Amino acid sequence: MALVYCVMCHDAPSAVAELVRAIWRPEHHYILHADRKAPAALHATVARLAAAFRNVHALPSALCSWAGWSLVETTLRAMEHAVSLPAGWQHFILLSESHLPLVAPDDAAAALRPGVSYVEATPVMAMNPHGRSDVLHRFAARYHELPGVGMFALAPRMLNPAFVAMLHHGSQWMVLARTACERLVARRGEAAVWEPFRSAVLADETALQTLLAGSALGQGLTLERRSPTFVAWPQVSGNAHMIFNEDNFFAARAQGYLFIRKRPATLPEAVASALAQMQPAAAMPELPQSDEPGTAPHIAALAAALRHALRSRHPEVEVHALPAADGGAACHLRFQTPAAPAGLSVALLSQDLAQFKVVLARRQEAGLDFRTGTLGGYPTSVLKVRLATLFQQREVILTDLPGGGLVAMTRSAPLDRLVAPIAHALDAAARLAPVLAGD
Repeated sequence: MALVYCVMCHDAPSAVAELVRAIWRPEHHYILHADRKAPAALHATVARLAAAFRNVHALPSALCSWAGWSLVETTLRAMEHAVSLPAGWQHFILLSESHLPLVAPDDAAAALRPGVSYVEATPVMAMNPHGRSDVLHRFAARYHELPGVGMFALAPRMLNPAFVAMLHHGSQWMVLARTACERLVARRGEAAVWEPFRSAVLADETALQTLLAGSALGQGLTLERRSPTFVAWPQVSGNAHMIFNEDNFFAARAQGYLFIRKRPATLPEAVASALAQMQPAAAMPELPQSDEPGTAPHIAALAAALRHALRSRHPEVEVHALPAADGGAACHLRFQTPAAPAGLSVALLSQDLAQFKVVLARRQEAGLDFRTGTLGGYPTSVLKVRLATLFQQREVILTDLPGGGLVAMTRSAPLDRLVAPIAHALDAAARLAPVLAGD
């Protein structure tokens, strides 16, 4: 039975090539998507794999964001490509570069029942109170995606009770039967179907799950409500000791999982040996090396220009450009003034240097509370970006800032388009200093 593997890639060339080595067979197809902001070495690896093997396809790159709609959109594009392939494949398998197979492709194909989709999908109203609150708060505001960076709340919204009743949540790592893919692709252009998810957070954990398990689109499909992927990650399992290791690799295989996620950079010897036994004889291209991250010269120049322009209103402003390491934004500038309290920070984020977001962030209080709060009259919401310096902080949503701090730029646009919202955020930070002092 022919399969289509879709691998979402973002960082590690060696992990991508090692995964393809382990799952490659001539009768299957492999769709690889490299995040546009991924290192050049990863893009080169994907291109070389596609050139070396006729059944490896490189999907045109898009900017993807953790928690963003872009992940769902890219998955749908991959499904559309899969449906267009001439081979009569039966299942579409969604993986990330941090996945590893637990069984050889022939055994994976044999384990998948014809016409059955494997999707973890739980009705949100049947979840425990904490989980239900977490998911519902992902829809409590209308979010806008800053390409390649993350999702930012623009305005609160009320949820339709009928939508809540159909809402399902589960792992984004699924195996879909061809019929399920065809139905999703056929509805891809219908904006009303996707709108509630497009403007929510972590739509990759709700959109397809809801349509397949909670809507008319899924009627007549056969779903087995479990994910074939074992996630060896303490934040997901709730077990601080459940990280990827040799024991849970083989234990997950014994439990019938087909894949395991969160692989380390260096594999245990027994795991590497097991993978080697899955590999075909075909050779793979040589792997290019990744470049070391750093601050690009044009980002440093932007930081200097903004520092100069801001000093008419904030003479003591300092601007720091943070390197784009660990999947960080290409442009991540931090602005500081003596008047701003230590608990607040102003940042400018962008990946494509065409769309920017000015952020006023507050360090998270003890415990992670997803509810919308307030600070000095401003609403605050947990930031939905996976940047080391901002992760799980709260954004102070400046309701008096036009566009919510989202700024579109062109080469001919005046720098004031960025200067004005940054200065506004710095002013707000200064005004909020007494509020924080009184906490």
